[in-house]
Amino acid sequence: MSFGYDNLNVESISHQINVKLGRWYEPIKMKIAVFQKKVVRRSIPALIPIIIGSLIYILWRPLTIRIFSWLDIIGLSIAVEKLRKLSMSIYPYVPDWVVYSVPNGLWAFSYALIITIIWWRSESIVKYFWLGSIPILGLGYELLQLRGVIQGTFCWQDLNLCILGIGSGVITGRMVRRKEK
Repeated sequence: MSFGYDNLNVESISHQINVKLGRWYEPIKMKIAVFQKKVVRRSIPALIPIIIGSLIYILWRPLTIRIFSWLDIIGLSIAVEKLRKLSMSIYPYVPDWVVYSVPNGLWAFSYALIITIIWWRSESIVKYFWLGSIPILGLGYELLQLRGVIQGTFCWQDLNLCILGIGSGVITGRMVRRKEK
């Protein structure tokens, strides 16, 4: 039984679509490529604080937190163990607030930066949802710990560094967008 697809040639169909739609498809394809390059270039400054915050967790946080079971699943336990041993010589000089509060502030900065860069100059009403998500997610996490809704320990330092991270992320994101005018 044949459904008429015996001679289906995907490359031929793709070529026909490109020929018929080429006049307007090519400019759209170019705009998408430029947009993707801009997003990647804009995202790099936000990745650095995420990497630093993750390193702080991996190097000095207790082995009981969930990230270590994930690292074990993907086969990085031995590498993490070696890194932790190397970093233990400086651990006595690292203040507790750096180990336990700075990662939260760094992640809040990264999220605020990315969302601000993407949505600040948008004319879409959806931008208010995304910009509003910055304080809701950043501060909400700590406040939900305070109320006992989610697991964790509320800490004023975490909350303050989160506020600092959000504020500096939004300001930096606006500065980046202003330079692009």
